[in-house]
Amino acid sequence: MAKTVITVEINKESDLYCPYNSDHEINDAISSYIIQKVVENKKKKDDVAVRIVSDEPVNEDSIREAFRKWVAVGCSRIKKETRIKIIQLVWMLGIGIGFVALSLALKPYVNNILFTVISTIGAFAIWEAASIWIIDSPALRLRSRMFKKWFDHMELIFENRA
Repeated sequence: MAKTVITVEINKESDLYCPYNSDHEINDAISSYIIQKVVENKKKKDDVAVRIVSDEPVNEDSIREAFRKWVAVGCSRIKKETRIKIIQLVWMLGIGIGFVALSLALKPYVNNILFTVISTIGAFAIWEAASIWIIDSPALRLRSRMFKKWFDHMELIFENRA
């Protein structure tokens, strides 16, 4: 299988890490760049490798550990985000069905304007649930597959320009 190589160029090892954290967390700009490049290549089912090109020698084990932590945190964030989206979907669908049922039950007793307002609120809530299902869920599944694949086997390639 072909491999997509994403090149990250740094001057020194500290450029790779978040400057506000001493835990060797991957810099947000670098992680966003890597995710963007993977999403651009999502049509290809290629494996992804990250090539780190530096001007100075780097501690490969430290960088591997930082990337391993980044992937593990990414997996847990996606799981949490997925749970939240499912809860939102269920609530919006329940609210929507409830308002539509309420509007139908009250139709003989209320004027047309109130009926329209109640049924529109219900339709809007159902639309929001469909939006979560159609738009948000595929993006989360893509990111989830990407991080799970990386968690199993992320390849890091190190090059030194010096």
